Amino acid sequence: MRKIKRYIAYVVLLVLLVFFVSQLNVEHLKEVADDARETVSGIFDLSDIANEEDTADSDNGSKTDSTIATVSSGLEEVDLVRVVDGDTIIINTAGEDISVRLIGVDTPESVNPDKNKNNEYGSMASEYTKELLADVRTLYLQYDVTKTDKYGRMLAYVWLDNNINTLSQSDICDNMLNAILVENGYAYDKAYMPNKEYSDVFAELRETAENSGTGLWQYPEFAELWN
Repeated sequence: MRKIKRYIAYVVLLVLLVFFVSQLNVEHLKEVADDARETVSGIFDLSDIANEEDTADSDNGSKTDSTIATVSSGLEEVDLVRVVDGDTIIINTAGEDISVRLIGVDTPESVNPDKNKNNEYGSMASEYTKELLADVRTLYLQYDVTKTDKYGRMLAYVWLDNNINTLSQSDICDNMLNAILVENGYAYDKAYMPNKEYSDVFAELRETAENSGTGLWQYPEFAELWN
């Protein structure tokens, strides 16, 4: 009986010892943590770090605005004179009327001297371009590698606004005439090398329009024009 009591006493003492040691370690760890915190605070001013992060975020915002301004600053402002057909317009710059051919897209013929090359889809594309530009007086031109074609026409991406990021997919679809024609099914994407800045974008827009039967793609005869 005494042995049992002695055994129980040893167990109780062991449990108490473990408990006190664990408490000691916890307190010690807390002291170490507090010391470390004070050391770090002594070296770095946390409020300064927070201020630096806010400043960095502000700088990044400024850089974003600056980037947009930079990528759109290369656009040339011109006056719209009239629409020739679906993919050609006349603009005026420095008092001179100039024919502008939209880069990277192609619409069916509607004003070709050879009447046999004109068709109803060309007329429909021409009317659509006229509708898009009905209330537009000012346009913004972006050039690629080659500025003119063999016919002497100026080659350009035609923007409806200059408050844009020319690298933004949404701005391209909403504000570039070339892309709008393709996206809405009134033009086919057609790269004329070496001008291919937006060829991948136009190809993607055309594929989507074609697969969904958008615009002129609803007519099988229109699709056959490009086969």
